[in-house]
Amino acid sequence: MSIRIERLQEQIKARVAEALIHEISDPGMGFVTIIGVELTRDLKFAKVLVSILAEEAEQRTIMRTLGRARGRIQGMVASAMRTRTTPQLEFVQDRGIERSFEVNGLLAQIDQERAERLAEREGSSADTPETANGAAPADDRED
Repeated sequence: MSIRIERLQEQIKARVAEALIHEISDPGMGFVTIIGVELTRDLKFAKVLVSILAEEAEQRTIMRTLGRARGRIQGMVASAMRTRTTPQLEFVQDRGIERSFEVNGLLAQIDQERAERLAEREGSSADTPETANGAAPADDRED
């Protein structure tokens, strides 16, 4: 990827984030983070990757709000860019962070189950007395 494209992607990312913070005054926006921007080589299209920290229903509402505000945000991006054309913005929800939380939760659950099994094994081995070499003690009765 060229340095120019990377620079423009960062410029678009910064301008979209600024627009969401200062100029889009929709109370239903919630907590939205601009993860990145993927700009085509011909500068006609830009995919804006967003992460939304909210419940599923609220995420859908926020994505609809972003879709409705796209024209205004695109105009703000156009005023900041020094190119002949302004890319058409498309907001796409990036679920990477959400998936990482799910994976972390599953890993924590596995660790907990493993610890419980280990505790059960240690508890059952404590019930049967063993000698130092691991053999069961000899029977103490006399023949």
